[in-house]
Amino acid sequence: MQGCKIFSTPMNTNEKLRFEDDTEVADHHFGAMKRVLHYLAGTQDYGIWVSKTKDFRLKGYTDSDWAGSVDDMRSTSGNCFTLEIAVIAWSSKKQASVALSSTEVEYVAAAAAASC
Repeated sequence: MQGCKIFSTPMNTNEKLRFEDDTEVADHHFGAMKRVLHYLAGTQDYGIWVSKTKDFRLKGYTDSDWAGSVDDMRSTSGNCFTLEIAVIAWSSKKQASVALSSTEVEYVAAAAAASC
């Protein structure tokens, strides 16, 4: 990275999207999602090979935001599980109810990750 040109982020990093925002962006993301699903459909027979080692490790990570949706004030929870260096499962979901505190949001996220 030595000698690279530094520039500011070309967008507002604190921007929150709403349901009534421009559908052109949604159409672009929908097209990208369809391409990813077509790719995944062709790789159903693929697998992950992890050789057995003395330090065989399964790790789980979880995170959430508090009232991140500006439309309905619901929070989003996410989790990711790795086996050695390979991601074997992940999830990202909007929580079903409105949390009254950040502690409640984190508790719901941890419970969702534990039930995977």
